Amino acid sequence: MLGSMKKFAPMALAAALGVSLAACGGSASVSPAAVPASPKTTAAGTAAKPASSTPASASAAAAPKPSVVGQRAPGPYTASGSVTATNGQATLDTTDTLKWQPDTVVAKPGDKITLQIKNTGNTAHTFLSPSLGVSNAKDVPTGKTVPVSFTAPTAPGAYQFWCNIPGHAEAGMVGEVIVR
Repeated sequence: MLGSMKKFAPMALAAALGVSLAACGGSASVSPAAVPASPKTTAAGTAAKPASSTPASASAAAAPKPSVVGQRAPGPYTASGSVTATNGQATLDTTDTLKWQPDTVVAKPGDKITLQIKNTGNTAHTFLSPSLGVSNAKDVPTGKTVPVSFTAPTAPGAYQFWCNIPGHAEAGMVGEVIVR
């Protein structure tokens, strides 16, 4: 018994110190993972198994992100909202933040798609996606809505689109059409 107390005493002290630092507004430098929990016993006197630290939602298999197919945008893509093309239609907004909103369009293979692109900002933009057959940039002037039509590819995957005004895609004005 004394041997096991010596084994856990430094860890208990570190955990207690972290709790008292946190209580006074400081931060603890000891992470919970660095301090192993002392074994607990059940009413029968046997060691209880620790509960899983993985939340149930995280243990469910998430849908894998599709691979980018075709030409990649010259800037980064960060998902920040999605829309499903319903009856071949979807709407995207562009603003002065140099982002598409939403920036992900979900479509079925072979669907004829028309995106209504609304520019509600004071900065002109374009829409370009060689992988979707939009090889000539479509201008999206300030205060206007411009339709952009294409046929979704038959191969599943992520097809990128972007604004090709210098600096816009590099700043993150990149989106994806996800075909599934």
